[in-house]
Amino acid sequence: MLKTRVTQKFFGLPIQWIIEYGTYTTIWLIMLLLPLLAASTAVVPQLPLGLVYAHIAPLGLAVLVNHFILMPRLLFRGNWLGYGYSLFALISMVLLSKYAIHHLYLHFHPDYVLPFPIPLIALGNFLGILLILGFDNAVKMTGKWLNEAHQHEMAAKENLETKIAALRYQISPHFFMNTLNNIHALVDVDPENAKESCIRLSRLMRYLLYDSETGNTTLTKEIEFIRSFFDLMRLRYDTRVQIEFEGPAPIPSLPLPSLLFLAFIENAFKHGIQPRSGSYVRVHISLEENLLKFSCVNSRFPNSTNNAVEKGSGIGLSNVRHRLDLLYPGTHQLLIQELATEYSVVLEIPLV
Repeated sequence: MLKTRVTQKFFGLPIQWIIEYGTYTTIWLIMLLLPLLAASTAVVPQLPLGLVYAHIAPLGLAVLVNHFILMPRLLFRGNWLGYGYSLFALISMVLLSKYAIHHLYLHFHPDYVLPFPIPLIALGNFLGILLILGFDNAVKMTGKWLNEAHQHEMAAKENLETKIAALRYQISPHFFMNTLNNIHALVDVDPENAKESCIRLSRLMRYLLYDSETGNTTLTKEIEFIRSFFDLMRLRYDTRVQIEFEGPAPIPSLPLPSLLFLAFIENAFKHGIQPRSGSYVRVHISLEENLLKFSCVNSRFPNSTNNAVEKGSGIGLSNVRHRLDLLYPGTHQLLIQELATEYSVVLEIPLV
């Protein structure tokens, strides 16, 4: 479900490859077809088609040398001076080649009269070669930028997916330890509740290990996971801690990125609970028109901080923001408020 801006493909080919080489193909087709079109007119004195294409050949060779040798080995490595000298030498060789070809033609056709003075022809050829090589540079650099952006996006995506995968296995080991201890304590006094708690823990583990593995899930499964998480948390704390969760009813089976809300919820329980101080964690998920709204509010104490998602717990607030930017570029809203006695997170994402 991750959406990237520069990794799109068209018929299985990278879009940057199509842009770069599709542009070259179009331009060279035009250059090769123009002499054929011009041959049907008599606006200017005509050269034989063979001679015209012989003049184009050195230019094509120069573009290949510039594209595959000079730019990668000199320009892209920051050797601007070396590239400038090499480009000047390349243009000079093209001009000399064109002069030699034309001189050879005049040797066999001494009656041919040049349509323009030689200096003007040389200047036109020089500007034409410079223009075409400059165009080649522009297209090549655009392709390079698209490729680098593609690599950056892929690296960011892989890094984020690695952290999300780690989150699936790092969801507060203390939570599992305390939950197992609480279930153990229930075995003798309330065996039915202990069995039900084991089932909830099993569902939660199954979701973390398998259902969320692809990175995609449904709103139904995500809400079931949150309910199981909250039910197990209630085993840990007494009634002085208010643990509330409210979701939409009925729950539509909408596609959703897995574990999208977990960092906020785990953070709320880790830093918003002091059992003897009347703590609370309240999570609310609602559907409003074309938006899904997630709200997580927890108590906050003077000596505590909710910066865990920023500094160490879960995948981190910066990574949550980055994940949201990849998933919903420019279409989501994340509002975090840190008050003296309360910490709140409100997230709105578009429904797919």
